Amino acid sequence: MTTEINIYLHGFFFTEIQGSNLVIASPKHDMHKFGYWDHQQNLFLPFPATSDSFPWINFLKQGQQDYFRSGILQFSRKEIGVPDNMFFIGLPADHYKVYITLPLPKDITSVRAGGNIKEISMDRSGKVAQSIYTHCGEDTDLGLITCLTYVSTANIGFTDISFYAEHCHAPDISGIKYLFQDAQLVFPSFDLKFTAFNPGKPLPAEQNDENLMTLCEAGARLKNNPCKPSMPVGEDRATKNPMIGTLLRTANCPQFGIGG
Repeated sequence: MTTEINIYLHGFFFTEIQGSNLVIASPKHDMHKFGYWDHQQNLFLPFPATSDSFPWINFLKQGQQDYFRSGILQFSRKEIGVPDNMFFIGLPADHYKVYITLPLPKDITSVRAGGNIKEISMDRSGKVAQSIYTHCGEDTDLGLITCLTYVSTANIGFTDISFYAEHCHAPDISGIKYLFQDAQLVFPSFDLKFTAFNPGKPLPAEQNDENLMTLCEAGARLKNNPCKPSMPVGEDRATKNPMIGTLLRTANCPQFGIGG
């Protein structure tokens, strides 16, 4: 008996193809809430220690998906100058708040509309920005969430699980600068700078699909949720009134795929 398992990444994750493995990592950042929801227990649970792992990973079959589609912000180790014998996400694991090693998945997709890459202004002098534009283009619709699909050889108690490393409310450009500075403490070659982003109004909530919900949208449906529902995400420039919504644009808390 086999079962399809979907892992949904919400918020600030780096996902790197490392040979026959896929490594997921997120650096420490005091404005982020870190945890997971397996959609069976309605609890927000802490990740295992970065030196440990989830026991159910042992039941995931090795897949063949070793590249990212254009809807996921991505860059190449080679293009940003990482030496051939090194990876972007490196050890020791205790440098991170989240560090998980998985087999290659059956598929990697971007889900839930996250805006267009044109909404983000990146400093093109940086090597990461140059690589992103090379792989994603100049006019690409982005996904807010990355979905990793696996086949499990056993019943592991759930079919969908969401990993979170996100804010309780959408950061502005100064918040993104602070976030990227924390990332650079772990990833010195991560020279990406957003000079501006203008994501406009929040995108619609996805109240009918738990897998696609931000923590704010989940509200009381997720017990011990660390985020209050529907917190303001900013001020409407025309009316000066707070906009109510959640972290609903890729620009607010981007994810990155890294290849060779």
